[in-house]
Amino acid sequence: MAPRRPVGIEISAAMVEAARERWGDAVEVHLADVASLPLADASADGVISVNTLYFWPDPAAALGEIRRVLKPGGRLVLGIRRPGMMRLAPITWFGFRLRSPARVQDLLRAAGFDAQVVEKVRGELAFVARAV
Repeated sequence: MAPRRPVGIEISAAMVEAARERWGDAVEVHLADVASLPLADASADGVISVNTLYFWPDPAAALGEIRRVLKPGGRLVLGIRRPGMMRLAPITWFGFRLRSPARVQDLLRAAGFDAQVVEKVRGELAFVARAV
């Protein structure tokens, strides 16, 4: 059995092209929205998403879609920063949707994840969520 390649999902065509130029065939990259993943049900062992939740118009739909593609027991690692820290960066004043850790944990649980918060250095957060 051939080893599986990592799969990337990106909403920006420019970033898909940049990823393909950088990684070639080592990574399978799709132009897609997180709320409509071009992957089969229960096909992913894990999903990692860092600093993207701010841009999801419908996080419940996106998390439901991630849950759909994860295998039973698969893991989602979702990295975000606390809203108070994010508000200090002027760029976040334009188009970022900031959510509290409690709200993110509620969204994860509603999507069928067993979600636990793992706090990292300087207040950065990572949610480790297991598909149940």
